[in-house]
Amino acid sequence: MPRFVFPSILLVLTLLAALPSPAAANDSPQWQLDPAFRSGRNGSPAPTHWTGPIMGQNRDYPMALDWRDNNGNWITRIRNQGGCGSCWVFSAVAATETWLMQHEGAPNPGLNLSEQYVLSCVSAGSCSGGWCQNALAFMTTEGTCDEYCFPYLGDDTIPCEEACDDVLERLIYLGDYRQITHGTIDVDAINTALQDGPLVTNYTIYEDFYGYTDGIYIYDGVSDPDGGHSVLIVGYDHGRQAWLVKNSWGEDFGEMGYFWIGYDSGTGFGSETWQARDANQRPNLSAAECAPDVAPPGATLSWSVTYQDPDGDQPLSAVLELTDPGGRLTTHHLNGEGDVVTGLRLTVELSLDSPGLYGTSFRVINDHGQTVTWPLNGVADMPRIETANSAPMAARSAVLHAPSPNPANPGCTIRFELDTPQNVQLAVYDLKGRRQAVLVDGHRSAGSHHFTWHGRDEDGRELASGTYLVRLQSPTVMTTRKIKIVR
Repeated sequence: MPRFVFPSILLVLTLLAALPSPAAANDSPQWQLDPAFRSGRNGSPAPTHWTGPIMGQNRDYPMALDWRDNNGNWITRIRNQGGCGSCWVFSAVAATETWLMQHEGAPNPGLNLSEQYVLSCVSAGSCSGGWCQNALAFMTTEGTCDEYCFPYLGDDTIPCEEACDDVLERLIYLGDYRQITHGTIDVDAINTALQDGPLVTNYTIYEDFYGYTDGIYIYDGVSDPDGGHSVLIVGYDHGRQAWLVKNSWGEDFGEMGYFWIGYDSGTGFGSETWQARDANQRPNLSAAECAPDVAPPGATLSWSVTYQDPDGDQPLSAVLELTDPGGRLTTHHLNGEGDVVTGLRLTVELSLDSPGLYGTSFRVINDHGQTVTWPLNGVADMPRIETANSAPMAARSAVLHAPSPNPANPGCTIRFELDTPQNVQLAVYDLKGRRQAVLVDGHRSAGSHHFTWHGRDEDGRELASGTYLVRLQSPTVMTTRKIKIVR
């Protein structure tokens, strides 16, 4: 029986199936690309030493397997990573998508999880490359959201904070992962593990691979190496002595985005493989607040946050981490009662004396040792302590730049700047003042921010052609820009 999954996640997955995947930075066929662009896509370490392939004497698995047609299609659509060396993210996310379908017990090829969230939020890799196992590890502890919440732009400089405002409620966590092979191309171990689901692997890219169109690829033995690549093994044909592989170079490559590679390909393919699998589900924190948000010195304030755990694991440690106006960090234990599956409210009351702005964050560790925090990164800008006759705090400014391109066809980038950390809302309205979409709503750090909007309303539907207003609102500033949509 499938385990509990938050209703909000189920709703996101339902909407996801109808959403198109954002276009990659360059959809040209691989063999038409210049060498620098091709090499830039190869972002995983290439195997250096391996043995095999080896096969046991007693094969105990079917002669062939294809997870695209195994009592349903369990493989999501082909993606295109563009010119960013983020294959290490794409392979791990693809494995997680299949794992999630299996976890829910139903194929859903329209499922589309966010690679950009992992690329922007994990520090263990970039567009210059990374380890797929680091991406898998990140998704077991930090999760990833759906593609619509954080569309892929192939840019590792986009900050994690640019995900949609309700990202915490949309995060999906991988149960666990394990390594299947380590330095040995063990065909039986790989094909046995494939009975439970696709596998992530790395291999060496040689220049002859760029000319692959169909059939079984085997290194020609003379072409030069061109880096390492990470992909998803989705099946095999033991009679043909080859694996079926999902690539992340778009549907123009190979066999509609897939390729076959021999067990003995000469590339180290299969010598390092990993598998996503079920395990304990990570909890989350939401509905955090401090009341009142502005108070005089010595007043009693109350902090609260909601803790939920799909497996019903109890908090082992729950603390409020408070940074005072001078930068000093103190930790305070939280208390609460209730059902952790539907939501346990954790609270603490404190009296604050020092005037100024405080930073708030919550941290909870469950009895499986899994840690969750709110906010996901940094601290929230609350509360504020003010004396009756103190000088008012310096006004905070927020600047909204003109959307580009304008008209937005099919989408545009909306940029804004904050001189201090503060709560902001970025929303789209029609000319009658009716709100169509909220793009950002919550605490943001000082500096420059941008949001890519694809001309859709809050339900993911395309807005009609016309003129709309993009409004940025903070506690002290409200500014508006016009934007046109042309269908």
